[in-house]
Amino acid sequence: MKNPRIIIDASYIRGMDESTAQSCFGTICERGGRIVLIDTLLRELFSSNQWPALQIKLRTCADSIEVWKHVFEMLRYELKQKNPYGDPLDEKTQEIRQIIFGSGPLRRFDAGQENEISNGITKLFKGLVGAQEFKQFAKEIKRASGNQDKLMKFCSDVVNNPYNIRLVIDIILLKSEMGSSLNPQDVDDTWVIWHFGKSLLTLFCDTQRKDEGSFYISESFKNASKNQERFL
Repeated sequence: MKNPRIIIDASYIRGMDESTAQSCFGTICERGGRIVLIDTLLRELFSSNQWPALQIKLRTCADSIEVWKHVFEMLRYELKQKNPYGDPLDEKTQEIRQIIFGSGPLRRFDAGQENEISNGITKLFKGLVGAQEFKQFAKEIKRASGNQDKLMKFCSDVVNNPYNIRLVIDIILLKSEMGSSLNPQDVDDTWVIWHFGKSLLTLFCDTQRKDEGSFYISESFKNASKNQERFL
């Protein structure tokens, strides 16, 4: 892949020592790759007492860093404009590079927006699992639970079926406060909402596979979604 964009999360950065980070990030950058940081991830990193150590690791690839808005901001744009979001490269990129190099101010961020993201994903997921089609999917997953190959094939078919993706998009539209008249049939894989729909389908299959309960949001999911955006 030419000039790949690689989205990383906090655990990935924290799990590397300085030497490994320099080697890994350096190799990616030398090959034309771009390191993508989501703005909610940056809020988590900046508010952490581990930031100085993380800052050193990120400096290795500072010139190749891109900053993207979190999914919900992209979704709002698409629902309002009824067009794909397009290139997600954020205007905050230069500011973040300055912070990583140490020439910009280190700021702390308000957690209110992250609570909004957590509540929004929870609301959408509840709407999804309450749909009749997904109750049937849950039954099929339970029946296939003893056969790993069959289970994986079924879940893959569910997640990659355009009909199912558009069904999730329809649920997103119903639960959205934007009141968008976007037609799911007009959406394809060039839209952020398409990939967000697939991520919710993946989450649904995973929770059912783990038998975390039929139709509720587990505490582990709620806690994870408060910390960072993982569903792009």
